Amino acid sequence: STIEARRGPWSVTGDAVYVNFGDLKSRVTSIDTPGGDTLHPIDAGTRTELTGFVGTLVGGYSLLDTPGAHADVIAGGRYAHVNAKLDWELSGPTGGLDLSGGVEKSRDFYDAIIGVRGAADIGGNWDVRYYLDGGAGNGQSTWQAMAGIGYRFGWGDVLLAYRHLEYNFNDDKPLANLKQSGPLL
Repeated sequence: STIEARRGPWSVTGDAVYVNFGDLKSRVTSIDTPGGDTLHPIDAGTRTELTGFVGTLVGGYSLLDTPGAHADVIAGGRYAHVNAKLDWELSGPTGGLDLSGGVEKSRDFYDAIIGVRGAADIGGNWDVRYYLDGGAGNGQSTWQAMAGIGYRFGWGDVLLAYRHLEYNFNDDKPLANLKQSGPLL
C-alpha cells in the first residue's frame, strides 16, 4: 500500500510491502558434509517458510510541475525485515545431521535511497506514472522500478502498474538476494 502527501513543490510518500511465501513443502535431494562428501537422504517432510516486510519512506521535491506533467527527485530510506525458517525430517544417511530439526533466522536491513518519480497526462483524468530508485546501506544494494497507468478521482487516485523490487544482501544468510515483481493495483 502507498500513501502520498503534497504541499507546493514538496511531497512525502510512504510505501509498505508484505511478503509471505508461506509454509511450503520442500524437497531435500542431497546434503554436503564438511568433509566434502555428498549424502542422499530420503526427505520425509521438509518445509520452508519465508516472510518479510519492506517499507519505504521518501521525501520529494518537484523539478517539473506543469498542468500536464510533473517529475520529482526523491530521497529517503528503505527498511526490510526478512525471516527464513526451515524444518526438516529425513531418513537415511545424514552425515551426523539430526534426522529432524529446524532453524530460523531473521535479519533487518536499512538502506538510503535516491530516485525520480513522476506522471504525464494522456487525456481526461488518465495519466502515465513512473518511479525509479536505488540505494545502499547494510543490505549491499536495493532498487525499485514501477510504471503504470493511473486514473484520478476527486477523492484519490487508482493506479494499475507493474513493479519490480530487488535487494542484494551481500551473500548474507539466510538470503543472497530478494526479487519481487508483478502487477500492482
